[in-house]
Amino acid sequence: YTLSLRYISMVSGGCQGSSITQHYLRVFLEELGHVLCKAPSEPFHVIFPDSTHDVMNLQQFQYYESQCLSSNATAFIYKLSHMKNDTVNTYLAERNAMRFRLIRRNALDHKICSIRDCFDRSPKHGFPCDSKGNPNHVCMKRRRDPNATSLACVNPEGFISVVANMHNEQKRVIATDPTTVLSENLLAFQYNFDGALDISMQEWHRLLSSIGEKVTLRRVQQLLWELDWTPRSYTPQRKEIYNYDAFEKALMGHGKEELIAMLRRY
Repeated sequence: YTLSLRYISMVSGGCQGSSITQHYLRVFLEELGHVLCKAPSEPFHVIFPDSTHDVMNLQQFQYYESQCLSSNATAFIYKLSHMKNDTVNTYLAERNAMRFRLIRRNALDHKICSIRDCFDRSPKHGFPCDSKGNPNHVCMKRRRDPNATSLACVNPEGFISVVANMHNEQKRVIATDPTTVLSENLLAFQYNFDGALDISMQEWHRLLSSIGEKVTLRRVQQLLWELDWTPRSYTPQRKEIYNYDAFEKALMGHGKEELIAMLRRY
């Protein structure tokens, strides 16, 4: 390998905003003068049919790396799922990879998305369903098809318990891992509320600085202004949970104030 190639490791799981964050990070780094590695033309499970395609193994990583080196790239962004792959971790450490951890601060939104996208298949938490409560398997297709309906039909007690555990783990990570950035903050500029741009500007500046970019807040602000994006609005969880009333009643009965604060009723 060569020291001219900067290895950037993003630690994140599903439903945490990793795809859009990685997209914007690529755009920013290219604007700052980097040449980014291009993804292989075929999915890894096609190139390596005997490998699982949800977590990149060392063979796949080395294949991607060789493509980067042959293309004269200067930056290589790699998504790592929750630090599970120790072999790839060691390989990255040997290359002085710069790492940051991305999490979705609202554990309620995270778990709803995990059920709707079929990442969480535990019946203790719930299952994806259509508008009539019938189980379905639309999963991540809902992101590409505006006509696809996928709601989360939750088991209130089990769902509340797992969300509470996730929230506590997130607080621990934020308190102990200084590389942690919040997807809600990075993407706040897309939403119309006071101070949204400043929140995103500060979080992107912190992220870019942590991976070695010497960039000013003013330059980050300019990068955000130049992005091509469509304004978004927050969706009330009532529109995402099929049996919302039963869930909210159970949540209020528990009196978990930190979880209640995650609700959006409009």
